[in-house]
Amino acid sequence: MKTLALPLCLVARYLFAQSINHPIKRWIKPVITASILIFAENAYALIDVGLAIENDLDGNGNITVINGSKVIVAYTVIRDDDKDLDKKDKIQLMRVSDDSIVASVDRGKKKTGTVSIKVKNSEGEQLYVRYVRKTGTQITRTSHPEDDGTPLLSIAKASLADLTVGLNAIQNISGVQPRVIRQIDVQTDNTTRNFGTAWALGATFTTIPDFKAGSLVRISYHFPIRNDSTSWGGCYIEPQISFDEGSTWNSLGSSGYDGGVMNSGSTAIGSYSNTLLIDPQQAADFSVTIRFWHRSYDSTATINGSHDVNNISGTATLMSGVNGLQHFTRVIVEELY
Repeated sequence: MKTLALPLCLVARYLFAQSINHPIKRWIKPVITASILIFAENAYALIDVGLAIENDLDGNGNITVINGSKVIVAYTVIRDDDKDLDKKDKIQLMRVSDDSIVASVDRGKKKTGTVSIKVKNSEGEQLYVRYVRKTGTQITRTSHPEDDGTPLLSIAKASLADLTVGLNAIQNISGVQPRVIRQIDVQTDNTTRNFGTAWALGATFTTIPDFKAGSLVRISYHFPIRNDSTSWGGCYIEPQISFDEGSTWNSLGSSGYDGGVMNSGSTAIGSYSNTLLIDPQQAADFSVTIRFWHRSYDSTATINGSHDVNNISGTATLMSGVNGLQHFTRVIVEELY
């Protein structure tokens, strides 16, 4: 049966509303619905769809997301008399400036649910979302500059450091602007390293560049350690940090003698993990380099070795590179800007 899709005029909408009650679920935030009459020979059928953007409103009453992140769209098929809607219908991000398609996903089998659409190439743009039949007919859309007084979807720059809209609404109780993670880096060392009772240098990790002036640095690290002494054993761990590619080093203190492997009268196999938050107090942009010094309390402390790390079940393939080495010595460095 050939059909023609036309927007429902105000009179037809009014007459239909008098005879049919179809409340929209209240969990959908600012919703726009649209009814479409599908005309055929001596008959008509109604399509009615609710659509909304579920991302939170910012302090200005609009919706702001970061370019490269996802827009969460809620939809519900309120009425579809002749089953004209389909799982292959599209939910699309549209650019307000030229009504071009930014991204598109299939609705899927469910008649009520949510979809995630990744924003791309839209910094500084305003977007809207629309529901389109697989034939190309638009059924409904979300807020648009033509709709007075309704929330709009705006796209901020990809850099979190540049995102100011919305952050003012979530200041912490001290009134200080909250920080965001600007970059994160993970490095591993799987070399077996042995340490006696004299201090010795352990792993030195690759320099991480491009930290912004005023940033904080969060460091998380993990060591698998063994000491086979029948006395106390133990292992000291001293992290050090450099902000100038290793020209100058700063000590971050030490774990003391226990280091996760201290017992009285027996060997010890264990591990040591810690997280530190550092304020470098750097007035200019800087880099971060991490290294560790170690010594035992007595006997020999072994890091990475004699732990049977990565003896796996064989039911899955071990991921390559850093992904599969993080049960050895590991350091994660985050920039909080």
